Amino acid sequence: MTGPKMTLRTFDYRGYSMQVAYNPPQWHVEIASAVSGLSKLLPEKNVVRGWEEDEVVKRAKARVDEFLENRHSN
Repeated sequence: MTGPKMTLRTFDYRGYSMQVAYNPPQWHVEIASAVSGLSKLLPEKNVVRGWEEDEVVKRAKARVDEFLENRHSN
């Protein structure tokens, strides 16, 4: 049986809100637009999961960077 999801912190990154949570046994980062008018990530792209907090946060930031780069290059 897994424990309840525990939100540890929330921070903004390049106009997106990152909510870091631990839901045993994995870390989760949920990505949502924090600035009105900013494009939303696809639902399948707005959650990053993994086993180590630092790596999950790093991958979530990279996902936002890639999304913004692709959006501006089109």
